[in-house]
Amino acid sequence: MDRAAEELAELHAFDTEIAVIDTRCRSLGEFGTEIADVAEGMDAGVLAAFRGRLSGTALLAMEPDDALAWMLADGNGTPATETYVMLAGSVLASVVRTAAEALDVEAAVASPILAEDSVASCLARTHAPLDTVLISSQLEIRAARQLLSAQLHLIIEPKLVSALLGALSVSVH
Repeated sequence: MDRAAEELAELHAFDTEIAVIDTRCRSLGEFGTEIADVAEGMDAGVLAAFRGRLSGTALLAMEPDDALAWMLADGNGTPATETYVMLAGSVLASVVRTAAEALDVEAAVASPILAEDSVASCLARTHAPLDTVLISSQLEIRAARQLLSAQLHLIIEPKLVSALLGALSVSVH
């Protein structure tokens, strides 16, 4: 997340720290039963598809109040929604680029889009099969002296999940 924070520093008028609190891998079908309560209220999402040898979809979701606080903290006069899509899109792109570099493959990230819907609905939009692996992380974003909560979800090609986790030195249980 250091890379994401560095890239955000170039876009925003204040430093941003991003910490990963928890990361879990599960099938997309298990998502609803395992963390529905944690995802409740995270209705301000930004989706970005990525293609290449590493392909899939990334989602950053926040509660609307946290998203608004992050958007407005800069006070730069840019429309709030544009700012949120830009900030979240930057985080998503840096995560995908880091994953692609860890796997030594190419990945092109599409322009991020705003998705004002539940996490479950955003993930369902991808039309990925229910046995597709979902990597979900709980994040804390500290920006402008505010502590904000977010979720990062990655749907990637199942055959690359083990290789990615191995490249990132993450233990699989």
